[in-house]
Amino acid sequence: MTPQQMVGIGVRLVAIWIAIGNVGQLISWSLALTQMDKADKIWGAYLVSGWWLAIAVLLWFFPMWTAHKLVPRTRFENKLNQGPLPSLDYGTPAILQRAAAAGGRCFRQRTERDRP
Repeated sequence: MTPQQMVGIGVRLVAIWIAIGNVGQLISWSLALTQMDKADKIWGAYLVSGWWLAIAVLLWFFPMWTAHKLVPRTRFENKLNQGPLPSLDYGTPAILQRAAAAGGRCFRQRTERDRP
């Protein structure tokens, strides 16, 4: 793998991080504005979220362009020596399961607290 390809993978991971964080922010802003009876101000939340989603989409579809801007161009023979990557077969389901459980706990706490 060239250094640009490794940076390209990192750019795609950043794009995923921006998109996931942005969806949560949009939902929380929308709920907060509707609870404060300021639903007419919700277009601002959509505008900011749309901006960040556009950045995430651009980073997702053009990671190598971004990588070439960050890292100077080299020949393809310039490879980084790295061993085989560890398998994600066991770690990924555990991470997803814990993230879902944490999200469920946060949602339950919020709804129980909001009840009269």
